[in-house]
Amino acid sequence: MKNLKEHYEPILEACRGCAEVGDEYDPISTGVCYEEDDVCVDMSFLASGRYHEDGDGYYTPRETYLKNVRVSAEEITGYYINEDGEEEDIPDSELNDLCAYIEKELPSLLEY
Repeated sequence: MKNLKEHYEPILEACRGCAEVGDEYDPISTGVCYEEDDVCVDMSFLASGRYHEDGDGYYTPRETYLKNVRVSAEEITGYYINEDGEEEDIPDSELNDLCAYIEKELPSLLEY
């Protein structure tokens, strides 16, 4: 039996690598396709946060910080490739668990 949890970290890194974060009133949708070995996951998620600017630009250089990031999975599909080379849909329960993991772990990786 194949286990999607083995791919959680690489999928999270793929999401982090291409995520765009909108402001809190205008979230941005990002699509990610992860394909490795015998697993393929295609998902999209919304990301938004609060941008804070610090410094006056005169005595103190201006710096922008991103805080309070929220991530919400929009759509997700996936399949395994079985021993015969045929696609086998990943069960919804596994995809829902992956969405919950991404929504919990990704915001802290996007804040700076």
